[in-house]
Amino acid sequence: MKDSAAVVLELASTVQTYVPNYRVLSDMISKLRRELPEAIWENLRTEHDRWIETMIANFAAFEIASPSDQARIAEDLNELFKGVERKTEEFTVSFDDLLAYLNLPIWKRRYELFSAWLLTQFLEAMTNHDVDLHSEDGKLTFGFHATKLATIRSLGEPITIYGERRIPAVNLKSNKRKAGIQPDYTVWTEETDLCKMAIECKHYKQPNYKNFDDALNDYAGNLPSARVILCNYGPIHDVMRLESRGGGAVKRRFVFGDFHPGNPEAIELFKNAVREVFGEPIAMSGLREQLEIKRVLALDVSKSMRDILRNKDVQQEIAEIVNELGITHFAAVDDELRGVEKADCERIDWLVQQSVSGSTRLCAAAVALMSEASDVYFLTDQDGVRSLGRSAQNMFEFVERFEKLYTRHAKVLRIVE
Repeated sequence: MKDSAAVVLELASTVQTYVPNYRVLSDMISKLRRELPEAIWENLRTEHDRWIETMIANFAAFEIASPSDQARIAEDLNELFKGVERKTEEFTVSFDDLLAYLNLPIWKRRYELFSAWLLTQFLEAMTNHDVDLHSEDGKLTFGFHATKLATIRSLGEPITIYGERRIPAVNLKSNKRKAGIQPDYTVWTEETDLCKMAIECKHYKQPNYKNFDDALNDYAGNLPSARVILCNYGPIHDVMRLESRGGGAVKRRFVFGDFHPGNPEAIELFKNAVREVFGEPIAMSGLREQLEIKRVLALDVSKSMRDILRNKDVQQEIAEIVNELGITHFAAVDDELRGVEKADCERIDWLVQQSVSGSTRLCAAAVALMSEASDVYFLTDQDGVRSLGRSAQNMFEFVERFEKLYTRHAKVLRIVE
């Protein structure tokens, strides 16, 4: 305690050379606010929690406090450090080094520090899983580009956590996003490359409803298979808290405010939201059981099929096929697998919008779907039939139905290989 006190007294003495007491400090701050250029104040505003100003004010206030208050503060500090292991060492600390340490909160990297800490909370939520961290020369690298950070292999299909992976996007609400989205973290299935979770980190002292809501809308709208989670270091708006309760209307939007190490309740809620998606490690004996409950109807959303799929009579026919074949999920496919979600005919128009290609090459999507489902069917046209080749079996019992709807080119196929 004496060692700590010596450092504090040295710092206090140096500060008091320029700021003798709290009243002088208050006058100086008021004067600075009137005289400093706006550009400098804009930089100072990045120090959201005003840690530096608060610490200096505390030192100045201690200097003018009554003897009884100073004694009480000393007693509280002693109680705080009681029981902490101490090791006596002699070393020289320059004021410049100490000041550099105490200036940490104003660093422009504070956001990155918060974001890196949040990743540790995600990994802690996956305790007992088989986690591989991807390092570069023994270091985890966090950059403003797509970075593979970790892979978890103890699930039905391995998942990979990416930092700053950019994703093409449409119908964006935010003016800051033009043609794509780039969440801080996204979690993807390794084989089928489906996004299962997107996590956005915010380091705002005050909540920004529009900024937060735009991020949630843009991510949820363009990542149909993902749970979207937004964590803010500061509070969130009461309206947003209500809107996101239980995942909100779409059951996929979650928001956590006051998310920091001092709020274990928020951290535990975040971990629960992660575990609800990925669950506990799965034994190999349980993998096949997981596959057997997934029967997928893949909708060819390439250019030649879009108008057919938008036809309401066709959508009604699809609803009947869903019931007859026991379809549990729809997939949007063109030359890639664009998305998978639970079968809901009211979402067909939205699935059609996920196409970003005019070509019909369905083999890659068929391979990806067969790795995670027990039965896979395709609704496509003759181009799709040719692209699937011998791996697909034409289900002739559905041909007459589509001919009656004047969509004779539409065919239902079952993947058999």
